[in-house]
Amino acid sequence: MLFCLLGFEVIGPAVLIANTFVKECIEALVHAGYLPLLSVINEPAKVLFLNNAIDQGVYYPLGMQQASVNGKSIFFMVASNPGPGLGLLLAFTLFGKGMSKRSAPGAMIIHFLGGIHELYFPYVLMKPLTIIAMIAGGMSGTWMFNLLDGGLVAGSSGSQVRGLSLLTWH
Repeated sequence: MLFCLLGFEVIGPAVLIANTFVKECIEALVHAGYLPLLSVINEPAKVLFLNNAIDQGVYYPLGMQQASVNGKSIFFMVASNPGPGLGLLLAFTLFGKGMSKRSAPGAMIIHFLGGIHELYFPYVLMKPLTIIAMIAGGMSGTWMFNLLDGGLVAGSSGSQVRGLSLLTWH
């Protein structure tokens, strides 16, 4: 009973405040035109399991608005970019030690085919400095999407590479 009250009165409002703060930061960066800097907020928030709230609560509405005008939107690609996660899992496959090295190849296959971001979160949480690589990977991916005028026609539920390619603007 105590934990139920604690969750309802303390944890719930704390998550709501964090989500609102992240949403406002993302919207400020979007309006300023600094799309690659979205990764500074996006990647740490993903690892803290706010990825779906951010993707569907912030990027989907922005993406739908942009896609209704342009036929595609880069916002659908920002949170669903599988590149940083695949890069991290590849690094653990090649340079990791112990169980993380042995489990990374399977996680990489599942992330590539299934688009499940949550598979690489434990690797980042084991080695918190890897969040810097995640941010850099997300920034470079968003920069390339912007440079090459990339976009999806709709939101991608999950980030499997096949699903992303099917939603690519033609």
